[in-house]
Amino acid sequence: MSEAVFSKPRYLQARGDSARVELLPGEFDVWAQHAEDSDDFALETASAGKGGPFGAQLWLARTIEGKTEYKPVYGGEKDYNDSNAVVSKGQASAHAEAENLSVEKRQEVLDFLRENKGQGWEVVQVSSGESCPSCRSKQMLFAQELMNEGLIEAGQFHVVFKATYERTGLDANFNDEPYDTGLRALFNLKVLDDKNGLFIMNDVFDQSTVAQDLISKGKIVRTPVVYAKEDSLPQNVVDAIAEHTANGTPYAAVISPDGKVLSEAVDTRTSEAGATNDFEQTAIVQALHGAWKSQREELDIFEAWELKGARVVTNINDIGPLAYNEALWSSLHSLQVLGGNDEVDFNAREIPSLSNRDLFKMVALEYNVDESPLHVVHSVDPSVPNRAHAAWPGILKKLAEEQGIDAHYDGAQADHE
Repeated sequence: MSEAVFSKPRYLQARGDSARVELLPGEFDVWAQHAEDSDDFALETASAGKGGPFGAQLWLARTIEGKTEYKPVYGGEKDYNDSNAVVSKGQASAHAEAENLSVEKRQEVLDFLRENKGQGWEVVQVSSGESCPSCRSKQMLFAQELMNEGLIEAGQFHVVFKATYERTGLDANFNDEPYDTGLRALFNLKVLDDKNGLFIMNDVFDQSTVAQDLISKGKIVRTPVVYAKEDSLPQNVVDAIAEHTANGTPYAAVISPDGKVLSEAVDTRTSEAGATNDFEQTAIVQALHGAWKSQREELDIFEAWELKGARVVTNINDIGPLAYNEALWSSLHSLQVLGGNDEVDFNAREIPSLSNRDLFKMVALEYNVDESPLHVVHSVDPSVPNRAHAAWPGILKKLAEEQGIDAHYDGAQADHE
């Protein structure tokens, strides 16, 4: 792997040139204006102390005989805008795109497209900032779900964003690029092609001078995936893993550095006919969210997602991209695997139609390659700052004074989209 792999920013493959724009349903200027509107909405909600300065919208659109219909997706809300809610929820991954892809809104899209199948409708998510790997995993999962039902075709799930990783870093001191670069390294070093997958990540990165240089400069963020030592775990976790593995049930626990079990979870997704695939009900994601919630509610920790060297222990050998990327926000010591079997891995698939390994490869792909179901468009000149991002340092200072938030907090670990 050469440095050249990472010298070309992702967004360059998503520039709004004529060929890229022509693939969007409707007028590009309409989507660019929606991105501007999300930026304004983000400025309002960030000023109100809800979360970081990012906004997103979800739309259905179709063009017939030169005329485009636009349908906003409301879910249970009156406004089709959503904003980052990390601060208000204490949840590291409550980014604007993720809030915008709530299970209620995804169900609304599914129901509408089922009722209007074959009528040319496509999905567009608009965001004021470039999506982090966790949000991209959710976009990919939903796109795959819609494609599996024949409701859209590949490339008909569009993502239009305003600020690039670099622009956001310059203006608001949020930097998702190291998380994304870690994924690009996994893909380009062919870690995901090896039969041992994520378990060889550390060894492969250690053998790459480019990866080591990027890690030393803070340009790659990763969480090691290793096999657990049974004698290092609480006995109740060992027993739970044995029981759930025997039943083929995916399980995960978060264990603090001092050995306390902070949370436990199993995969609780429903198999009810017609229900959306609720990927946030998978075991690892639920366990992480449970630990964040307990730290916010029981310990009154503001940066509740910061788990400071805790471990996630699971019986899932084939860890999916959403689980892995969700874990990156927590500064974990490692993701540790004990036991497990093929049945557990089958039931742990984040989208039932694909192995987690194959889904992981899709999430790590560059923008707009043939193998990706997403169509990604960058809406503005990269030199143009977001209004919400430019205002964020001042907003943060004010919130710190009003709410007693530590002044050092800048969202570097979580408040991204």
